[in-house]
Amino acid sequence: MRHDELTRRSAFAIALRRLATSFDALLAMVGVGIALALPALGYWAHDRAAVPMQDGAVRPQITVFLAVEAEPGTTEAVEKRLKAIEIVGATRLLARADTLERMKTSGGLAEAIAALPGNPFPDAIVITPADAAPAALEALVAQLRQWREVEHVQFDAAEARRLAAL
Repeated sequence: MRHDELTRRSAFAIALRRLATSFDALLAMVGVGIALALPALGYWAHDRAAVPMQDGAVRPQITVFLAVEAEPGTTEAVEKRLKAIEIVGATRLLARADTLERMKTSGGLAEAIAALPGNPFPDAIVITPADAAPAALEALVAQLRQWREVEHVQFDAAEARRLAAL
C-alpha cells in the first residue's frame, strides 16, 4: 500500500512538472507574440492617426466676435466679406439669440443668465479655412483684427502650427 501511495505521489509530481513546463512554454510564446505584435500595432496606430490629417478633417478654426451692440445687418455683411476672401473655406454663423438659448439649457447657467439684464453674447462667425498654412492663417487673423465691425478674433496659432507639422 505504501508503494502504491509513493508511486501515485511520484506520478502526480511528474505531471505537475510537465504541466508547469507546458505553462512556461505557453507564457514564453505569448510574450514573444506580444513583442512581435507591438511594432505592427504601433505602425497601424500611426497610420490611422495620419489619415484625418491627410484628408483635411482636422483644421484649425478662427472665431470672429462682433460687437454686442452691432446692427442686425452687420453680421451678414461681415460674413459676406469673409466669403469673398480666398483663404476662407467655410463660415458658420453663431447668432447671439441662439447662443443665449444654448447657454440657458447648458448645466447650471440658466439662473445666472436669467439674472442678466439683456443678452450679453455677441454674434460670432466661425471660419474654417481652405488653407491650413499657419502663416496664411496668421495673416488672415491680423487682417480681421483691423476690421471696425470685429470686436475680437480668437485663434490658436500654436495649435495651427502643431497641426501643420503633422
